[in-house]
Amino acid sequence: MTILIIDDDPSIRRLAAAFLSNKGGMTVLEADSGPAGVAIAERERPDAILLDAVMPEMDGPATFAQLRQRPACAAIPVIFLTAATHGDTLEQLMTLGARGLLHKPFKPASLPDQIRALLA
Repeated sequence: MTILIIDDDPSIRRLAAAFLSNKGGMTVLEADSGPAGVAIAERERPDAILLDAVMPEMDGPATFAQLRQRPACAAIPVIFLTAATHGDTLEQLMTLGARGLLHKPFKPASLPDQIRALLA
């Protein structure tokens, strides 16, 4: 399984990538911005995308919209990664059509299992 992590925070990307690849046996691709993530998703067609909700330049919802507009990416399941705790924000993210939502800070050791459960 190939997972694309789109997050502007390099420490989040490194931590998630380490546990997804080492513990989860997944292939991990990384992007540091929405535009870079869309380009990688279109080229590589990962099995799922872990997408930060809040990023500069192009945030998670805008990135999600761009992914859905591209035929090569439209069906790729997206899981939002967010530090938001407000119910309205969380509900808004889920109404976009994401497969799921994971909260920051996340427990790295359980990340592979959480992703698999959301994709099942």
